[in-house]
Amino acid sequence: MKRNLLLNDTLWIMKLKGIGIIAVAVLAGAILAGGCVSDDPPVTAAAAPVAISVATPAAVTQANTMTPVPTTPGCANPPLNLWTDVPESYKSAITLPPKQGTQVSSADLFGTPSISWKSYRSTMQYRINPGWILVKSKGIWKREIAQEEYRGETASHVKDTRTFSTSEPKVSPEQLTVTDTWFDENNVMVSQHRKVSINDDVGEDTDIPAKNPEPDCSGDLFTPRYEYLGIDPVTVPAGSYPNAMKYTTKYGSTGTISYWFATGVPIEVKKVIEDPEKEEMDTIELTGWG
Repeated sequence: MKRNLLLNDTLWIMKLKGIGIIAVAVLAGAILAGGCVSDDPPVTAAAAPVAISVATPAAVTQANTMTPVPTTPGCANPPLNLWTDVPESYKSAITLPPKQGTQVSSADLFGTPSISWKSYRSTMQYRINPGWILVKSKGIWKREIAQEEYRGETASHVKDTRTFSTSEPKVSPEQLTVTDTWFDENNVMVSQHRKVSINDDVGEDTDIPAKNPEPDCSGDLFTPRYEYLGIDPVTVPAGSYPNAMKYTTKYGSTGTISYWFATGVPIEVKKVIEDPEKEEMDTIELTGWG
């Protein structure tokens, strides 16, 4: 099921005052992880690269909570995890980390974490078009999930708070976006509200109606596409992870997206979106979770 939450890998569009161009910032989500220093053992040298292999996806066993129940193989049937959009009933047969060079699916890599909040910081640089001015920006994202009553029914309340500002070529005021989304017991979106402001000046205050839920039956969620590269130590605001495990996948025609996971942390500790040909680089680092 595709959910238009504007929460993960969202396009942020902002008019930069004084330079007359549109700054488009890609802020990623499903990205974060642990809030303490890792107790991992000392780092050892990574093994030499090996040939890529593909892990066999587990059988997709999911609860039949939709009517009619989809019959297409590989459908992502609700309830979906509110952090990763992976079906809550999905059971992976793959033990992570796999053998170096193995490719795994989104469902196997991101899983179904059970946490109440996470936050990260993002630093970014990009050009709108080749030869244009280089734009540098920064932002934060925090997501919180709580069980609340909504319209007389128990619902999951997802609150996303984001900030965005530029430092080059010109310093811009900080833009604040708060999105509140409610989901029913099957984690199907009921309604959404978004408020965007700059220096307390509200530019958007909108109710967004729910869409009819349609499960994602493309099979993409269960298709191996993330290659395990090996151990790659990282340090982020949430802590140091000397035994972090790095995975990478293609982004567009010339870019890559890399993820770092750490033992004991249910979500990624770092994510980097990079396209050298377009001079794009977005580094997203965990600041906390719980």
